[in-house]
Amino acid sequence: MSGEEYMSRLHFTRRELTRAYKTHYETYLSLQEEKGGSTALLLFYAVECGLKAVWMKRKNCEETQKCPNVIDFSHDLNRILRELKVRPELLLPRGRVAKKQRTVDVKYLNQAFRYGYNIENQHNIIQGLLRIVDWMKGEI
Repeated sequence: MSGEEYMSRLHFTRRELTRAYKTHYETYLSLQEEKGGSTALLLFYAVECGLKAVWMKRKNCEETQKCPNVIDFSHDLNRILRELKVRPELLLPRGRVAKKQRTVDVKYLNQAFRYGYNIENQHNIIQGLLRIVDWMKGEI
């Protein structure tokens, strides 16, 4: 990544990431009657913000601009979880696309949810995301 490309990205503080996590998660909870990809997407983004905030806290880093590795994680929740050295049960499964013989890697689940893919194991993924939320309660 060039210096110019790095500088053109938006940067956030750990406090802003924590607030985004809480806002997305609270909104997800308020929409629990909905069972579609939109609520799954909201939960995915809540967990992504929370995990990045936990990583930054452990690295004693308050701004993404000062710890660029957090941006390199992109949407790869399992990569962040492995970096945090969490128990393996918290790692998320790949998504299985219904009626197609293909899977979606965890780092692309946000796109699958956003574009309305029918993910056969979406319930399992959501349960996994909720387990991560429970774990993060002791970390944030």
